[in-house]
Amino acid sequence: MVRDYSIDSVKGVCLLHMFVLHIFIIYGFFDAKGAASEFYFNALSFFMSSFYFFSGFFFKSPENGNEMKYIRSKVKKFIIPLITWSVISLPFVYCKDYLLTNINTGVKWLEPFTFVLPLGCLRSNDALWFLSSLFLVNVIFFIVNRRLSGKRLFVFILLCYLYSFVDSKILPCVFNSSNVSLGIVYFYGGYMFRKASMKYSIFRVWYFILACVL
Repeated sequence: MVRDYSIDSVKGVCLLHMFVLHIFIIYGFFDAKGAASEFYFNALSFFMSSFYFFSGFFFKSPENGNEMKYIRSKVKKFIIPLITWSVISLPFVYCKDYLLTNINTGVKWLEPFTFVLPLGCLRSNDALWFLSSLFLVNVIFFIVNRRLSGKRLFVFILLCYLYSFVDSKILPCVFNSSNVSLGIVYFYGGYMFRKASMKYSIFRVWYFILACVL
């Protein structure tokens, strides 16, 4: 099977866009506060949903349907790097936030772990929230897709979409559940887009870009 490098090109553009947008935010070139700024921030943040979409597009359920084997493969792919880089980041955050800037107050050893429950990552390396989120999206979709199909699967996806709004405003955030539920929607979109492209031969890079943006 010949590799389609147009997909790699789109993924590369999304990665570069992610780095540039984060640099703009960190150094104050882009202010995400205020109604107008929030609109532009959300519009320019499409690259995050595209990664869920890509993952759904390449999703392939194991032929033998072994759930534990699939989950272990995702632990190796997402959770092991998450734990590894989180541990590596700890000495740096202790030095920066406490040993250097808060010498008089002492070291608050447990504070980096305050993000584990709400975001699924350490405060010392909170950018890794995406690894735990993508892990949960993959595992949840795999399990649900084996048990539901057709209209029932669509209803589940619709409930995930609705929950993503309710959770962020009413319920406490646990393991970034609002992003996970919305990520499942984009994951499903990529999964269905792949099925449609194989059936109707509509796949082209411009269709793919349009689907990522939507």
